[in-house]
Amino acid sequence: ADNDWTNVFAAKDVDKSVAFMADDGSLLAPEAPIATGHEAISKAFAGFFALPNLKISWHADKVSVARSGELGYTSGTYQMTFTDASGKTISDHGKYVTVWKKQSGGIWMVALDIFNTDLPAPGGA
Repeated sequence: ADNDWTNVFAAKDVDKSVAFMADDGSLLAPEAPIATGHEAISKAFAGFFALPNLKISWHADKVSVARSGELGYTSGTYQMTFTDASGKTISDHGKYVTVWKKQSGGIWMVALDIFNTDLPAPGGA
């Protein structure tokens, strides 16, 4: 599911990307309030996909499923680039954790997704 999600996300398909989220799923993006539910997450993804020349991918380094088989998580690293308003290419890389919940019918959906950069804050020491 994580690999499938990165593929539709890289294609910047808002509807298909949101479809991976559980109805009550939440996105915890840096420097933004928590987005919960498909409507809020759709707005967050649409804003993200609007970044000029956005390229993003991630790779799971860890995958684990609870003994019950109902919850699992993936964690790993991401890389992305986009063009800022001045035309400069901005590069970022960091880490993420995604909590997956098995739905009826055995489909895994995102209950919670959080990511943050490995880069220092601008002006930080």
